[in-house]
Amino acid sequence: MHGGKTINLSVETILFGITEQVNNHTALNLSILVAKYYIHLKKQKNKNMHLAGFRRLLQNKVEPLHIISVKQNKIVTFNKTWPFYENI
Repeated sequence: MHGGKTINLSVETILFGITEQVNNHTALNLSILVAKYYIHLKKQKNKNMHLAGFRRLLQNKVEPLHIISVKQNKIVTFNKTWPFYENI
């Protein structure tokens, strides 16, 4: 579920992200991209993948966006884009 909507994670969605222009899918697209990067890093080092490791990497990528939004007084926009930020 994303914003109360079920998202079909088809091969096309995983490869190219969500491209429909109706909603802002920035958070989901970045999450998919970071997941692919996490898989790449672990495969390259021949290491096991863990959800906790992915969550840490995602948090490390999103935290600077949060800091910038606070400094630019755009936290409301950030919270709309990343409603699950506190649960990463």
